[in-house]
Amino acid sequence: MRKYSIFAILIMFLTIYEPPLIRINLLHILGAFSWLYILIHSKIVSKVIRIKKVLLLYVFLMLLWSYLLIVVLVNNASLSNTLSPLYWAIDIIPISIMLSIHLKKKKFNIYDFLNSLLISGALQGILAIGAFLFPAIQVVFIRLLVAYGHGEYIQVLSQFRMYGLASNLTYSTPLTQSVLGVLSIWLAVNSSWKYILFSPLFIFSSIINARISLIVFMIGLVLILILKKNMGIKTIAKTLTLTFILFLIISLGIGIMEKYSPSTYDWVIGGIGEINLFFGENKGSSYSYYNYFTGADRYVLPQGFGLLFGVGIRVMHNNKYGVLSDIGYVNDIWLGGVLYAVFIYLFFLWIVKGLYNKENKFNQLYKFIYLLALSTLFISNIKGYIFAMNNFTNMLFLMFGFICLIKEEAK
Repeated sequence: MRKYSIFAILIMFLTIYEPPLIRINLLHILGAFSWLYILIHSKIVSKVIRIKKVLLLYVFLMLLWSYLLIVVLVNNASLSNTLSPLYWAIDIIPISIMLSIHLKKKKFNIYDFLNSLLISGALQGILAIGAFLFPAIQVVFIRLLVAYGHGEYIQVLSQFRMYGLASNLTYSTPLTQSVLGVLSIWLAVNSSWKYILFSPLFIFSSIINARISLIVFMIGLVLILILKKNMGIKTIAKTLTLTFILFLIISLGIGIMEKYSPSTYDWVIGGIGEINLFFGENKGSSYSYYNYFTGADRYVLPQGFGLLFGVGIRVMHNNKYGVLSDIGYVNDIWLGGVLYAVFIYLFFLWIVKGLYNKENKFNQLYKFIYLLALSTLFISNIKGYIFAMNNFTNMLFLMFGFICLIKEEAK
């Protein structure tokens, strides 16, 4: 029987989703608590954690922050655009180390870690469904987000999305939920069929908030099939049975969506139609993903030194340059130039590579996590910028802490 930890579930939920429960960022409180925990358990930390990897993390993050700080100061941009490396260094990494030490003392393996992770994600799924079914709950969550500092525009979005209690319901929260949904299916196929019960929560709570989660989900399913290419008869039968159960649950969920929120239903179905246009013959016939991604105005880049070093801004919203784009790669170049983009991508390649421990007896699971995280990062950066402090990268750092920073794993 898999283990789980109430403490770990709480820390994971608060760290990954950053729920706006109070006006102060909870990550700062958790970060301070983590630093205190590390100081108190310093002897254990030195024995269990790979200190050289931690130091390497901090050296890179400080260099990255210093670079962005110079770019922002030179271009008179907002200092808030430099905060992601600081958040990772001051809050997320210490939380990850604290959590890893706690779970190591409890002798958790990777499956036990994922068990707690899925439960924390399921809590978010329950909150999202609660907000979807009961508008009064959604109103409370939206008010918390507005009080936390989100613009009034989210009240408009809440007419057909914005379900749940998290800091980034339109992008990184649903991406996180879709990845956890795929993980639960992998575990159902390869470990216990009971994990399939998690999948509807993750799939539903992701789709009602961001349609890009559909793409991540489909890619995850393809990865499962690729890694299980040599399936036996029992595995094939189990996979088909689980697929049929999942299909029935999703069909029920679509019916519930249409009944309780026709606007959300139309928005989701419209997104599926746009995806069909993207792969179909009528790509240019109307607004679609194809038209969006191939529009030249979405790929306008800074000129001169700005192309190499950036100008210290994101262009997802109105700016003095008059450029608007949701493409993450374009935003990364506007922020820190091609130089920054190359370094931040290499940094996350290193982080994701640390999730794959091929010498471990759970190497197939590690390989799946590695491929799923890698594909999610670089695909989701097309619609929004993912290489920043957000729900999904927070989860990646927690995984990295447990898988890569711990010195010894069960062989």
